[in-house]
Amino acid sequence: NESRNHDMLAAACAVGVSCTFSAPIGGVLFSIEVTATYFAVRNYWRGFFSAVCGAFVFRLLAVWVKEEETITALFKTNFRVDFPFDVQEFLAFALIGVVTGFGGALFVYMHRKIVEFNRKHKKIKYFLQKK
Repeated sequence: NESRNHDMLAAACAVGVSCTFSAPIGGVLFSIEVTATYFAVRNYWRGFFSAVCGAFVFRLLAVWVKEEETITALFKTNFRVDFPFDVQEFLAFALIGVVTGFGGALFVYMHRKIVEFNRKHKKIKYFLQKK
């Protein structure tokens, strides 16, 4: 019973944040971070589904009460609609993707080497276990 109450609390927290900020994924991540020390994987989909439904209904309420003509973006922009990206931007996005991909691979490689180094040296291993 307490487990079910905890799951409901997490889903309610996800719905609240997603409705407030129109960010369902952010709501789920926030609810996991705030409500759980251990979070079951089955609750991710429950929280995400409830957050998406809550945010969608919240945005529809403005249409239903005739405040808005249709569902609109939360924050208005002045971007061109006909072609929103330039070719130079695509090149910059690709370069950022490649650089951060190699940076992530370097991080994983270095972390592996550090862990292997710590496992091989007895004094460092003992120090890290005790301190």
